[in-house]
Amino acid sequence: MRITNNPKERKPSPKRGRRQGCHERFLAGEFIGEQVRVVNSSCKGLLGIEGRISDETLNTFVLETREGVKRLPKKACVFFFPDAGETVDGMKILHRPEDRTKKIAKQK
Repeated sequence: MRITNNPKERKPSPKRGRRQGCHERFLAGEFIGEQVRVVNSSCKGLLGIEGRISDETLNTFVLETREGVKRLPKKACVFFFPDAGETVDGMKILHRPEDRTKKIAKQK
């Protein structure tokens, strides 16, 4: 086997395909009970908020934080899930929890 540094000659790693599948499974799964942190937002007041998701609707997450319960819009935020090591744009999960599995499977 020949080792090369030319990216055009490299074959894709089999890990990349499996990793992508893991990401899709994570997006289609249950978020209630997951630890989450806002890493980017169009509303600067939401940056850095972290807590455990206690409820989810079509457009929002309800978080239990140290300061109390907060409702965050999915559309305006990018979330980091430290337990799963995943960063997720809120626009990709803008679905009802019960419909998300079907919709994400269709998007493949």
